[in-house]
Amino acid sequence: MQRILLLIVFLIVQIGLLAQTKPNFFPEDINLNTDEVELRCFCEPGVRYKSRTKGLEITYGALTNSEFQPEEPTILTRPYSSFQNQQQFKFDLKFPLLNKESIKIFLGYRYFSEFYQFDEIGIDFTETFTALDRSNLKSNSLMGIIVKPINESQYLVGRFSYSSNGNYEGWMNWDEKYTIYSGLAAFTVKPTDFFEWGVGLNVSKSFRRTSLIPFLIYNRTFNERWGMEAIFPGFVFGRYNINPYNILLFGVEYESRSYRLGVPNRSVQDFDYAINRSSFQSSIRLEHRFAPWVWANFKFGYQLNFSTDFESKNVLAPSFLVEPTNSLFLNVGIFLSPPG
Repeated sequence: MQRILLLIVFLIVQIGLLAQTKPNFFPEDINLNTDEVELRCFCEPGVRYKSRTKGLEITYGALTNSEFQPEEPTILTRPYSSFQNQQQFKFDLKFPLLNKESIKIFLGYRYFSEFYQFDEIGIDFTETFTALDRSNLKSNSLMGIIVKPINESQYLVGRFSYSSNGNYEGWMNWDEKYTIYSGLAAFTVKPTDFFEWGVGLNVSKSFRRTSLIPFLIYNRTFNERWGMEAIFPGFVFGRYNINPYNILLFGVEYESRSYRLGVPNRSVQDFDYAINRSSFQSSIRLEHRFAPWVWANFKFGYQLNFSTDFESKNVLAPSFLVEPTNSLFLNVGIFLSPPG
């Protein structure tokens, strides 16, 4: 327990020292969290008392007000553009295609959207922020997950996903300018029922750039109450099992998302930006069971925002960087999790 608290406190202090400068070792379009990596969700080894598997998940989230301040003093003039709140919605579904002891194959679909409600549009980059205010930034993802046990204590995990990210019309747009490809491979070892570790590599290719990052998996249960769940450098969470119906998690995590933003302009047909936002979140999360298969997720915390990059995709508009001020956030969701 002491090791968990010391590690999480150390990470929070380091995040504070970083201010709003994103570390170089954090890439774009990566979400090394429990939902994305899928290492513990379908692998029979697992650790005892771990947080719950999510087969079907529906989540709503909201961030408090934030102001887009200039990355450099001369880039923007007051008043700055600011939003009253940012709302998020996620629908996530995974189902087995093949479920044998020798190999497991899962297919999945995820819909994620962000909607900004601006209360003020500044005098700089007015068209761009107006488009952001009127847009539903969405991500539709199709994925395949393969789990291959090697023996009783070792297994391999592979995942590939295709995503369409932007403010396009309709359900999904297959145009390459909205496309993000990502792949993940990991090797995991479970020496005991209470400990597993692993190494992996995550690769993504988007309309912005290609990124590659290695990661380290560390899941440990110290006793029937306390545990730790981590994928470095994506997240570190301490875990406290209150009882079989309530699990409390607390820690920090990193998130990065990219979208293609189409900006209406009379003189230019493709007046587009590729935008990327990234942040650290310090949070407390409670998983509560209502019924044998039905769980709820309550998450509250503080979001430290790094700079948001607006990369121009035309010759007439300049690229620019802004720094959203930090904010509080709340996520509420419900998910299905099989007993066990």
